[in-house]
Amino acid sequence: MTARSLGNELLRYTLLLYRGRFLWQRFSFQGQEGNLVAVSARLHAGLPRLWTAQQKGRSLVGYCGTTARFYCQDGTRRQGLRPDDPEGTVELPSSFEGGAVAVPSAEREKHALFGAQLQACNSPTDVLDLISQEPITVKRVSHSLTRIWKTTKYMSEEQRRYERQLMFEHPTFNQLCQQAMLSAPRMNKADIAFSLLAMVKLGVPQHSRVIQTLLRAVQENLNDFDEKALSVLANCLEDMESSKNVDALRQGLRLLVEDRVPGIQSVTVLQRLIRCVGKDAPLSLKRKLQYMVTTLAAADLSFKPLLDICSRMIAEDVHNIPYYRLVNVLKACKELNYRDLHLLSALTEYLTSTFDMWSNKKLVLFLLLFKELGYRPGALLDKFLERLIQDPNSLTLKDVLSVLKICSQLNHVPQQHKQEFLESMTQVFESYLLKMSATDLLRGVHSLCILGHFPVASLERLLQRETLDELLAQDSRMLRANQRKLHYVDLCLRLDRPSLPEHLTVPPVTTDLSFPDCVATLPQKRPDLHSPSDGEGLSPEPCRRLAVVRAPSSSFCFGTSHPRGWVVLMMRHLRALGYSPVLVPAHQFDSLSEEDSVEALRNLVFAEEEDSCRTSKRPEDLRTNEE
Repeated sequence: MTARSLGNELLRYTLLLYRGRFLWQRFSFQGQEGNLVAVSARLHAGLPRLWTAQQKGRSLVGYCGTTARFYCQDGTRRQGLRPDDPEGTVELPSSFEGGAVAVPSAEREKHALFGAQLQACNSPTDVLDLISQEPITVKRVSHSLTRIWKTTKYMSEEQRRYERQLMFEHPTFNQLCQQAMLSAPRMNKADIAFSLLAMVKLGVPQHSRVIQTLLRAVQENLNDFDEKALSVLANCLEDMESSKNVDALRQGLRLLVEDRVPGIQSVTVLQRLIRCVGKDAPLSLKRKLQYMVTTLAAADLSFKPLLDICSRMIAEDVHNIPYYRLVNVLKACKELNYRDLHLLSALTEYLTSTFDMWSNKKLVLFLLLFKELGYRPGALLDKFLERLIQDPNSLTLKDVLSVLKICSQLNHVPQQHKQEFLESMTQVFESYLLKMSATDLLRGVHSLCILGHFPVASLERLLQRETLDELLAQDSRMLRANQRKLHYVDLCLRLDRPSLPEHLTVPPVTTDLSFPDCVATLPQKRPDLHSPSDGEGLSPEPCRRLAVVRAPSSSFCFGTSHPRGWVVLMMRHLRALGYSPVLVPAHQFDSLSEEDSVEALRNLVFAEEEDSCRTSKRPEDLRTNEE
């Protein structure tokens, strides 16, 4: 092949690669084939560099364009500016023959020295003074802008404002912006994203040409952005005002995130991208986020910021999510020990508004998951229990046991029809009496006793010697659970004193149960500390026995101060023993100072005597989300 044909092939390839952005120049191809590289170098002499690539340890260089025009923010124009070479490349001399040039070690040392000097800068002015001493290369644009931004991150607001003013007035900053525009087509994807982020954070006007040029460069290269560049871009777009370029870029990012979600490995990057996309995310992306919660559960990764974003989007689109996916989301939340009041409230509202389309079994499954999360959906429960009162025979034994467990653990029964509900549930439960196992029998009786209901037939069957022997012959885990339930049943029979035959007693079992944390005896009325005088005596007054119970957050339904489970039973039994129980929500007192805690506890203790002492510091008023 002749040198002329090789040269034509080179030109054709270059023109196709850069889509005709070259300016034609006439050259006469004379000489031998070995001079082709020199011909190519003379052809592109004076043109700005576009890309570099490494092949067999040598640097290959390509070019595009002849000159570049830069429009400053003030509207002036500079022509004929040539950007310097990117780091890691050197200019080919016009007389070079025989191949490309490897990067000399002096260039690498110079780059390392510049990086060290850049890290030593402590203000924007220091950075600008440094880069004014040498040509601003492509890499130095991004590194310099990023360093300028980082030096201002931890300054006070007043100092940051002062330093930014000095930065805008510095002559080198205008040159840096010029070079950023010229270098944008040749920057790698991370450098473009970091340069844009730094300029936005530094307060460069977003309508300025340098910002818009960088936005345009990002749009052209968005498909090639990796996870790191996408994360930086998402962080940047969160702080940008709406404009044609910004809105177009956000729309492109939404489409890209939707396509990239399954392949993104960094949870932090995914969180930032989803937060940037926001509530305007396409429906298909929102559906993918349903799987994100279950995926995190499968990986046992409870990353709350990402879970918050996913749960918010699921709550906004709950009407379009199938039943089984909602169930899987709640199961994943249970496995991750994650609760979001907004998601649970949205799901409860959805189930209540579409109540008639749900079967008993589906509602029972939802309510069981709510119970596991410690959440009490009051309106949904009331509606469901009213349905059961009207048609209790529609329930299977498993459903009856689940309903009794839900109501006892969440401390919820229909207030207007409490006795009717308990009797109907007992009737259905005892219809399976001859078929159920000893374990199921104990579960049902235990739940009914916590609710304060004592069915005679069920208790007689439970307290038979063969039934008790079967319960106490289980493995160690089941044995402890059975012993605990039997102990609660025994307490209820002894302290609630229902009208039952005398032979219905529970044999003693060994359990480790705690009751009140503190017991005190106080006069019926709060004493006046200012009277009587030292010489006077106090007339005897009836006394009150207080039992203070410090309850953790798990003792209350999520988002409320509504007690549940064993705490309700304990409070009832303390009253039966003649105490005035005082329930102290530990999670609310922990946020108070010692002085406020004392005052709040005093108001709890003397709440019955002094209504005027009920201030905003009481735990009932301190709750964050009351019913």
